[in-house]
Amino acid sequence: MVLGLVAVGWALSRASGGDARGEFDAQDDGQVAHSIVPIRALEVINDKVSPSLALSDAQGRLWLLQQYGGDCVSRRELDGRWVTVVGTDARESDRGQALGANVQSPDNIAFAPDDTLYVADTGNHVIRALDLETGRIRSVAGDGKEGDADSLAKPESLLRTPDGALWFIAGPHRSRKVYRLEPGTGRLDVAYDPKEASLQWGGNEGGDYMADLAADAQGRIYVADNANMRLFRLDAWSGPPANPRMPAATVLAGNGTLGVLQTDRPSTNSSLGYITSLALDPEGQVYVYEASVEGRLAKLDASTGRFVTVLPPETWVRLPEQAPMRLNLRQARLRVGNEGVLYLADRLNHRVLLLTP
Repeated sequence: MVLGLVAVGWALSRASGGDARGEFDAQDDGQVAHSIVPIRALEVINDKVSPSLALSDAQGRLWLLQQYGGDCVSRRELDGRWVTVVGTDARESDRGQALGANVQSPDNIAFAPDDTLYVADTGNHVIRALDLETGRIRSVAGDGKEGDADSLAKPESLLRTPDGALWFIAGPHRSRKVYRLEPGTGRLDVAYDPKEASLQWGGNEGGDYMADLAADAQGRIYVADNANMRLFRLDAWSGPPANPRMPAATVLAGNGTLGVLQTDRPSTNSSLGYITSLALDPEGQVYVYEASVEGRLAKLDASTGRFVTVLPPETWVRLPEQAPMRLNLRQARLRVGNEGVLYLADRLNHRVLLLTP
């Protein structure tokens, strides 16, 4: 059910009441003085259980991934109908039909122009490729086992760059790395190893806190590395790094210390909480969700080099003829649509929020 599309005149309000348009309230006085990104509209979808990710395709259809029971990939058509694309409770053969694929905790999907949908089947430790025309599905990476330090265990944060390569995070506990896969040839490279980079950056020498990836139109990869408390951008791919201890990277945020995201200083001088989600809008603006003690959604303003708050901690929203709703987004996943709409999959509250800045 869609609760409604709400026009919001301003993203932050101290008023105790609300009007018919709906509005956001912030409960933290310290946030009032900070720059706030206005939110013009909000749509709430709450007819799906435990959504782990929501994103749109080029046709404007909404894709939804679900975990923790009823694991599947579904799509909302333009007429409002939901269809299941991948997933079933039954046992399956790897080269069978997508609707017979027993996916477990799907984490992300990536679209290719030849009607191939790639799925990070995290619980089964594989990357799958689905032919959307025939419905046939197969594995393109991973052997289905957690294995040793070089295995592709629990692949996450899957994306596709303009050159056709797939990028994802995978590996067992404390050995997770960023991988690059060429689906056509099967070539697999380690593009970034946070444990090696820790020797340069002074991190905790562990890859268990790798969080999320994003890519821009030039094919550059953005990495949220919570092991080293950095948000950085990898240069365009020209082969495996000659020295993994010195990645060819541009640091965008983080000074290496664990704290909370700060908006009153350059982002590279700011501490960071654990960034659990990372996304780019069509103009290349970087959005992050920080699941620290406070928790917030923020944007990195490229013109100033500082973070700007989008949703402050303890945000409430007032919908017409509805009780005030707290946006408790401790475990939300973020993506940005083609028109700059923010998609927040709020798994704990069984809903998806579509925010229009």
